[in-house]
Amino acid sequence: MTDNSGKVEDWAISPAQYVNTLYHLLLGREPDQAGFDATVRDLHDSGDPTKTLSGLLGTPECRRRLGLIFGNRDWIHEVGRVDISADNETMEIIHQLRTEELRRNEGTEGTLVSIGCMGATYFDWIHENLGYPHKHIGLEYYAPRPDILPPNVVWIANTAGNMADVATGSVDLIFGGQVVEHLWADELVNFFHECCRVLKPGGRLMFDTPNERITSHAGWKHPEHTIEFRPDDARTLLDHLGFAGEMWDLSSDIDGASSSRAPGPR
Repeated sequence: MTDNSGKVEDWAISPAQYVNTLYHLLLGREPDQAGFDATVRDLHDSGDPTKTLSGLLGTPECRRRLGLIFGNRDWIHEVGRVDISADNETMEIIHQLRTEELRRNEGTEGTLVSIGCMGATYFDWIHENLGYPHKHIGLEYYAPRPDILPPNVVWIANTAGNMADVATGSVDLIFGGQVVEHLWADELVNFFHECCRVLKPGGRLMFDTPNERITSHAGWKHPEHTIEFRPDDARTLLDHLGFAGEMWDLSSDIDGASSSRAPGPR
């Protein structure tokens, strides 16, 4: 949306659009008129999107809200210090939110399958925030195999809809982070059916994906996304497949996330 300067005059979106998006991302609500007008005016005056982001992160409302969601507020200070421009600030916020939610979930000591593994740092991120499984299968078709991988990692070069190299009923947990929105309809169907096949009875599927409700409202569309879900859409799909579990609407509007148990004994 911008170049690396991050100056307001270089933006392809208006300051009003930027502030409106921040309200939904950070506060999970429509902006009140007085606060909205003041924030847009301050952004016009300063020309500094990082200052605007830091200001909203530091408000009592934002701190209370994120503290209730995540149980801690330490990361807020880290985000506030990052020198980010409007073309990556949304990704930075979402990454922080996803990391905190990952930490709140239970990993597995058994076999974990990760769908979409962009480099060795991906496995470091998972192991630091979700735990270190005995066996970690990385399923990745579009990125090259890293030269160095953790000793528990098995790399499989294949797509999300083809887990032919994973044995039936052998997996305790599947994690697909920001994956399903990149799949075409046939591959999406194959992905969920393959999850049903490879998971043990009572195994778990975890995935997160952009919430179409907020992306459409903000006018933000990733050029590589083929489909975006609303939380109720994802829940309906999982119900039809026989999964039972939890669905979270993270930060009310940022990402829809799911942790569901596979069909079978629970």
